[in-house]
Amino acid sequence: MVDVLYELGYPDQALASDIRGLNRNMKLAGPAFCIKGCGISGSKAQLEQIGPDCMTEMFRSMYQGCVAVVETGGYAQCAIIGENVGISAKVRGCVGYVIDGGIRDTEGFLAMKGFPVFARFATPHGIRGRWMYTGFEEPLSMPGQTKRNVSVEPDDFILSDADGIAVIPQSIAETVIGAAEEVMRVEEKMFEELSSGVDREAVYRKYDRFAYLKQGKK
Repeated sequence: MVDVLYELGYPDQALASDIRGLNRNMKLAGPAFCIKGCGISGSKAQLEQIGPDCMTEMFRSMYQGCVAVVETGGYAQCAIIGENVGISAKVRGCVGYVIDGGIRDTEGFLAMKGFPVFARFATPHGIRGRWMYTGFEEPLSMPGQTKRNVSVEPDDFILSDADGIAVIPQSIAETVIGAAEEVMRVEEKMFEELSSGVDREAVYRKYDRFAYLKQGKK
């Protein structure tokens, strides 16, 4: 998928490699439901200036099949979500989380069937008095693997597995997915010939994985 994005002129669409699934078997795909928050500190009056936490409305706005993507503002002191948050999201149709930050209740998430979670770390510390939700369904800036940040817009397609997380802009998602399916068909043929002992150079000369895309550019 990332190779297809590269061919289409989107070379930096993978999120940072330390945002990982809680186990290597986790896979996650769907449109991004964008969530934003920030660390908080100071007096009650200072906190009130930040504005109200939007958590309740956030859950009410989730929809069937969405992937929650959370920009934490680089916060690394506490867990942004726990099992209760996961359950609240799942019953609204959310199919999993991608978080630039931490989680807790790891065992609970692992036991939650059909709800993959990709995060940076686990900790028992919760967000109370430390971090708050400030907005949702607005553009995010997530840490990237090959550049500092990757933009994530609401409804961009998220694809996550053991290799990492790709962000596919919504405007080209259909093209990318169709091309990726064609690339996979070609790669299956290449794998068969390589496995049978055909010379690698000959195999790569015979097959052009991106011929489908090149035809579309003509």
